Amino acid sequence: MGFGASAATINVVDKKFKYPQVFRVNLAADFNLGNGWSATLEALYSKTFNNMYVQNIDYEDSGKKFYAVNSGMANADNTAIVYNNMTSYSDIIYLKNTNKGYSYSLTAQVRKAFDFGLTLDAAYTFGHSYSVFDGTSSVAYSNWKYNYARNTNDPDLSISSFDIPHRIIASANYTTRYGKNNRWGTNLPLIYEGHAGQPYSLYYYFNKNLPNGGNSINGDGYNGNDLIYIPNTVEVMNMNWASDADMNNFENFILSNKALRNNRGKYSERNSIRMPFESQFDFNFSQDFYYNVKRGGKITFMWTIMNVANLLNKDWGKYYANVYAIAPLTVTGVTEVMNAQNEVIGYEPTYSFYENNMDLDDYFSRWRMQFGIRITF
Repeated sequence: MGFGASAATINVVDKKFKYPQVFRVNLAADFNLGNGWSATLEALYSKTFNNMYVQNIDYEDSGKKFYAVNSGMANADNTAIVYNNMTSYSDIIYLKNTNKGYSYSLTAQVRKAFDFGLTLDAAYTFGHSYSVFDGTSSVAYSNWKYNYARNTNDPDLSISSFDIPHRIIASANYTTRYGKNNRWGTNLPLIYEGHAGQPYSLYYYFNKNLPNGGNSINGDGYNGNDLIYIPNTVEVMNMNWASDADMNNFENFILSNKALRNNRGKYSERNSIRMPFESQFDFNFSQDFYYNVKRGGKITFMWTIMNVANLLNKDWGKYYANVYAIAPLTVTGVTEVMNAQNEVIGYEPTYSFYENNMDLDDYFSRWRMQFGIRITF
């Protein structure tokens, strides 16, 4: 009994490929605000050089189009190219470089230490990070197939998966020493950390069980990396839907999200949608006993409550599970579009809508408590 060999995947590297490099510049200034208050302003800018760029060169533009709405309403904004497999190989992954990509951040921080042992500190950071590829996998093929794009062999510069536009860190820490020869010490820090939610993408899911076969809406051999088009109200009504309920639910889905409402008539960008803002308070109590005051030798008993707000209210301190992309639209059918010469020039899809619920992270959305002991010699 024999087994047929599967088509091979080949990885190739450009002969001029260089290891990624980053140019980075930093500027900071400290200020004395008086009455014990101080502040810091800091700016950071990074520019990418020779970053990783991956293509699947086994697939080339076939000249056909994917009509996100329909062929009658087609324009440059609502169509995408359809790829064609050029060889008998499964994939030919080509690694080269790009200079596209940069990031920046601006941070403002204030602090004060009071004479009675209380220290206050708060910082806010605003910034953005843009890339073409984030290099999140050790496998070249995975870096290509999980990079969501309108044209998967020509991805646009867009928001990085590591982009955090808003972050707040604040702390209040009370420390005191007391007892004979200051042998006892108590530390009570409360720390807050809040940040913008994780960015994610919206993509089409292609029903693999369609009668006409196929495994991707744009023919590139992978189902699940094609960014969706955000239609305007008229276009929604002229798309082919499995049911009226699917049409209405998708329209409501667009209206419920500011990033979608503001970009109707365009393809969605990679990582253009975000999870809700996430916040967490951590509380720690530590008690020191100095058995050798001169050398600093001590025994420390520690009690920590992580995500303490969730201990007080079950609806506080919620964290969402990692989601890099969701598929609100499933292509349930495809109709071939012919020209006057009876040649296939493109494809019109039929859609169904799927409502994706944002799942909470079962671990980080809970409060956690731990006890410890530390001996310092």
